[in-house]
Parts: sequence; C-alpha cells; structure tokens
Amino acid sequence: MPDHNDFKEILKSIERIDGVKDCLLATMDGMPVGPIDPDSSILSAASAAALGSVGEVMKSLEYGSLEQLIVETDYGRVLMEEMGNEYALIVIADNNANIGMIRIMLKKALGECEQRITNKKQDTYSENKSFLPYNINEAVEGFEIIKR
Repeated sequence: MPDHNDFKEILKSIERIDGVKDCLLATMDGMPVGPIDPDSSILSAASAAALGSVGEVMKSLEYGSLEQLIVETDYGRVLMEEMGNEYALIVIADNNANIGMIRIMLKKALGECEQRITNKKQDTYSENKSFLPYNINEAVEGFEIIKR
C-alpha cells in the first residue's frame, strides 16, 4: 500500500485553497492512508460507505457511473471522488470555498495520485521480479528436480 509521504505535496496543494479545511486520501475499505486519528478514521470509513452506496444506486438506475459526490451541510461541503476501485480523495471545505477551484484541483490531484500509485506498483513488481526465475526453462527444470 502506498505511503502517506507519497501524497503529502499533492494533498497540500488542495489544502492551500481558501476555505479548504482538510484533505484526505483513503482506501475504499475505509482506511486512511497516512496518520490515523479518530476523525480521519471515521471520515474514511463513512466516505467509502457513501461512495459505495451512491455508486450502487447509480448502477441500479442505469444512470452512469459516479464521478464525484458532494455533500452540502450548514457548515460546508464534503467532496469525495474515487480513484479507481482502490482509493478515494476526500476534501472538507467551508461554505465560502470556491467549489469550482476545488473540483479542478481535485481532478488534477487524482491524476497525480493515480500516477504515483501506478509507479509504486511497478516499482514493487520490479523489486519482486528478482525472486522469479529468469525464464520458463529454468522454472520447468526446477520443477523437474522437485518432482523426482
């Protein structure tokens, strides 16, 4: 799983927008990616559940796939967007925050996060590849020895 440090600067770019209170990356299992505190744990779990539920409603209505979920309250807005099927980016903002700017930066941040996750997976694959045999003949020969 990616590390919070992989995304710190990306999340900070959203947090710099006037009116943004917090920005969080979470898994779709509801776990925050990064420092865990009670607030981030609750927000991660609730956001994953909300995105999953609304996504299922959209599928059952045959109304397309969910792109972004915006929840408006008396105190502000919460914007949530899935990143593939594994992660979600969550932004908490005041009522006076520029939602258009947040949405633009959220799309940009999602692209950057997805790229870093892809790179991390490729790096992990490359590191683990050294444990694999170099070619199929070596694998078969190794199997033959074990089989005897």
